[in-house]
Amino acid sequence: MDSETASSLPLAPGIPGRASVLIPLALFTAYDYALPAGFTPAPGAFVSVPLGRRSVTGVVWGSGDARIDATKLKQIEAELPVPVLPDISRRFIEWVANYNMAPIGSVLRMAMSVPDALEPERETKAWTIGDRAAGKAAPDV
Repeated sequence: MDSETASSLPLAPGIPGRASVLIPLALFTAYDYALPAGFTPAPGAFVSVPLGRRSVTGVVWGSGDARIDATKLKQIEAELPVPVLPDISRRFIEWVANYNMAPIGSVLRMAMSVPDALEPERETKAWTIGDRAAGKAAPDV
């Protein structure tokens, strides 16, 4: 089996205005999503996409294909401000999925083991007690 047939990337030429997005769920293929006007995500970009009634984080896996009518596609909501998933990592995820006969989305989920790392940092509040806040040393015990 050559690398072209083993790949989950679309084999057809890319269709303008759509992208294939892999979602970290037990899915064997990526879903096509419409691109917002003027938005051209790089393969490996982390994006927020609608899935049912919720938004999930996915990875742009490649160009879309023409199997689904463009009017039925949902639109990518946003690109997350994080570095893209390198091509070598995407190929490794595909290899692991093929080797283990596992859904590629499940393997992506393992690679994204800390999905909260893709979210903006939350504000943390902290309080100090008495003399330490004023810069005084704690009493020796």
